[in-house]
Amino acid sequence: MKKIYLAFAFAFVSLGLTAQDVSIGDPEAPMDLSQQQYRSPWTTSYNYSYVQTIYLQEEINTSGYITKISYFFKGTVLDNSKTLAIYMGTFPATKDQFIPDDYNDWLKTADMVKVFDGVLTLPSTLPGIVPIDLTTPYHYTNTDNLVIAIYEKGDGNDYDANDNYTFRSTTGILNRVMYYITDGPDADDNPLPDLDNLPVADNYKPSYANVILHFETAVPINLASFSATRKDASSNLLKWSTGNEQHNKGFEVQRAADGVNFSSIGFVASKANGGNSNTTLDYSYVDTRAGSGAAYYRLNQIDMDDRSSLSKIVSVKGGELSFSLAPVYPNPVKSSLNLLLTSQANNNVLIEITNIEGKIVHKSDRNLNSGENRININLSAIPAGVYSVRATIKEKNESVSTRFVKN
Repeated sequence: MKKIYLAFAFAFVSLGLTAQDVSIGDPEAPMDLSQQQYRSPWTTSYNYSYVQTIYLQEEINTSGYITKISYFFKGTVLDNSKTLAIYMGTFPATKDQFIPDDYNDWLKTADMVKVFDGVLTLPSTLPGIVPIDLTTPYHYTNTDNLVIAIYEKGDGNDYDANDNYTFRSTTGILNRVMYYITDGPDADDNPLPDLDNLPVADNYKPSYANVILHFETAVPINLASFSATRKDASSNLLKWSTGNEQHNKGFEVQRAADGVNFSSIGFVASKANGGNSNTTLDYSYVDTRAGSGAAYYRLNQIDMDDRSSLSKIVSVKGGELSFSLAPVYPNPVKSSLNLLLTSQANNNVLIEITNIEGKIVHKSDRNLNSGENRININLSAIPAGVYSVRATIKEKNESVSTRFVKN
């Protein structure tokens, strides 16, 4: 679903992010004038309306995150009908219409996700496309029929004498729109809809608003902050918070001693109910095996369908290391690499040499004695190039490294 703070803020980069627009009906096609009062996606000729519209899986045939929806408005004014609460959910693929004569056949609000609640930003001129950027992307799995519910809750209406202030639609035979309309109690009309206890509908229609669904294959979590600090001599404390989460399984915590070669050190499950949240959630993780050296961290956010996105990197400055590695000399190296390691105590050290592509070309364990240790490694079998050598004391999670050139 991702911003991070070190001394500044930046955002998660989603892996493999692609976008696709799915049009159901042609938003700009001529409309059957007999079907103008189809009520979907919401009703502009009443002060208030609550409308649910069904879009079929075979019409969508795309999975991913819906981040924007667009409709074509035929009128020239939408000023009084632009304050909306929008919810999305699904009916089973076998349910393709509202049951005839059942005016309580709503999809319950509790079974939907609120994806927008606010005032639309309208285009500069109408008629035209009215885009709605969702504040919470909706994860659609392409298995069920999509239901979009819109509560138009701005007082007032937008209406002309010919009732042309409607949205372009497609006419069918299934009752795919059900609606409740009212001018409100101030006009001696029906009460405003209670979304927790939906009212009896006024009617249903077989014509539904043409829509453009904007899909993205992955949507970053809004990671509001991310920090790493030294907790004690061998532990680091990570903290992060999310502004919203959508379909989030949790966070894999990854660490590297060099800022390049990361490995997983733990997993923190999402605190959001069902992986979805519109409120701030705070997380923490203590790396008890950090050691005293420098450490680099990143989060791998994992969705319920196992898509993942990496954060950028935060770091903790190391304390005084218990050993050191002198620069390679002579450099360039011909056939034999001579290392000078100075240790404060007896230790076991892992020596790794990697080429410029990060591939390990040599790996060995050596014992260090307290004081200076000279280590010779035969490199005659490796090709010429630029290499890195890293020495790691695993028990303390301390690493030191340097580069050299092989002739």
